[in-house]
Amino acid sequence: MSKPVIKEPTDEQIKEFWEWCGFWYNEKEMGSTWVGGKWHHRTHYYDWRELPPIDLNNLFKYAVPFLLASDRYSIRIYTHKANNEVTIIAHYHGDVSYQKGNPDLALALFWAIYEVFRLEG
Repeated sequence: MSKPVIKEPTDEQIKEFWEWCGFWYNEKEMGSTWVGGKWHHRTHYYDWRELPPIDLNNLFKYAVPFLLASDRYSIRIYTHKANNEVTIIAHYHGDVSYQKGNPDLALALFWAIYEVFRLEG
């Protein structure tokens, strides 16, 4: 039996996702010379030229707490040892978004949260 494939998000979807989680881009200029810009986060110290990668550490540091800080959202993670799958269920005001994360749990969590953010608009 083949494992399901979860598609990779586009650069635009990743940018949109992290902006929902409180990141913003600040361009820097020193005098008449542009020296580039950096991404910042509203509550955590984050001062980098690129957004964080989509991995479990960053999702649980920035995205999951953002969801759980509001009573509008809930998230549940279930594991199924028999078939080595993970089911992630995210809710926004009763609407359900879910992803089965086999083999990549980080992508499954990303897409479940992404869909909940989209429901909110």
